[in-house]
Amino acid sequence: MRDAVRKLKAYREAVPRVARILRAWDPLKLLERDTQALARYDGYASYLARQIVLIGCSERELAYHLRLMRTRMLGLRPNPSEERLMARLFMRHIRGV
Repeated sequence: MRDAVRKLKAYREAVPRVARILRAWDPLKLLERDTQALARYDGYASYLARQIVLIGCSERELAYHLRLMRTRMLGLRPNPSEERLMARLFMRHIRGV
């Protein structure tokens, strides 16, 4: 039970940090012209924080999730080097790895 509570707390703390990283990354360059993009990125932040904190995905798996987000949700072309770099950045800021 304690582990579940700890994970849930870590998840809640991770969501705003993931959102800040997503906004700084801004792969769609939406924030330049559409402030409503914040809500869209916040939705992705929840999903990514879940993968990192609750599911416990690896950096490689996170890069895959970023690729899915980039291609399926955002309609962009894959960019493996950027996806790996962002996965590493998320892991460093969320897990301290």
